Amino acid sequence: MGSISLAPKQFREVRFRRLLLAAGIRGFDMGSLTLTHDGPAHALVPGLFFSNAQTGFSITSPFVARRMDADPQDRTTWNVPNVLVNQPDPAIGFPSDHHFTPYALFSNLTDSFLPVDILASYDSGGQVTQVSLPGMRLAPGETRLVDLSASNLIPTQIGSLALRVSHPGPTTAVAARIFSLDHTGDCVFTAEMMPGAGHQFDAMIWDVGYHLVR
Repeated sequence: MGSISLAPKQFREVRFRRLLLAAGIRGFDMGSLTLTHDGPAHALVPGLFFSNAQTGFSITSPFVARRMDADPQDRTTWNVPNVLVNQPDPAIGFPSDHHFTPYALFSNLTDSFLPVDILASYDSGGQVTQVSLPGMRLAPGETRLVDLSASNLIPTQIGSLALRVSHPGPTTAVAARIFSLDHTGDCVFTAEMMPGAGHQFDAMIWDVGYHLVR
């Protein structure tokens, strides 16, 4: 898709759709984006932002730095501590008419088929229940959007759950994003995926409605 030159300390916004059209890429609604650059690691700090002005939908997506020396025999487990589903707890501040559907977006960054396993955990009346959601096998370079509630294995009275996502290979084998979209399409809740036993938690809420701003 060509190259872009940046001056020292320069910030530049690039319209991704224009790049696709300039490269003759049309008729696709899903894929992955790989950036390469000269210079040392972390010299480039990229960010990706998608939005729909008509519905208010917006989501940010981080880039995954790929380690060329990663051990392909590794196995990675991602922990996602808080994913909104159905009608969330009113204590969080959401109006009672909000209803969320959880999604997972996966991109296989390897040259091999890659199985991905998903384990969901939720609290129901003080009892923690675990359920295995349908896994998938991603083809090399494949990007797939998954509705995590499509299997009907998550009870409708549950307002949030935790996920454990695992796959063979290092953390850089898969680029992933977990988010929940409410029924109006104007509110997105994204949850950070943490590799291994990390303790950092990060979540973002986007809402263009008048009733909730975070």
